[in-house]
Amino acid sequence: MAEIQDVMPSLAADMRGALVSRAIVDACEKKIPTGVQSGIKAVNMADPVDRAVMAAHLVLELPSFSKLGCAKFPAPFDAATAAAPADKARVLYTGCDYGKLGLMSQAELATALNRAPGHAILAAPLYKWLIDNGVAVDAARKIIRAMAGL
Repeated sequence: MAEIQDVMPSLAADMRGALVSRAIVDACEKKIPTGVQSGIKAVNMADPVDRAVMAAHLVLELPSFSKLGCAKFPAPFDAATAAAPADKARVLYTGCDYGKLGLMSQAELATALNRAPGHAILAAPLYKWLIDNGVAVDAARKIIRAMAGL
């Protein structure tokens, strides 16, 4: 385990996102909904420049999953998609009321959207799913923040 912790910081954020999300899918294989599982695998298999598009497709296709992290979904997601690049994190953060989750700040969301956009899009609903399925809040936070490139 110490070797993994030593290597992770040296990996590109998007590669960390792929490794962590793959580990989540593998560890939770019997519990994670099939659509979420196959969607995360598709995001990870996509070329890094296409991962955000694949993640957006996943959240749009699975609104019940998306609403775990954003009760007002899809309106904030649609607004963020239409917003100027510099405003996307603010629109998504405030529209989804991400502050209540305690996962990351608005500035950290902006960083995650730049570093690993596909995995940043999946962060809030997957974080809430982990907690709802028995993962301790602190552990879920560490896992998802690593996945999002933070």
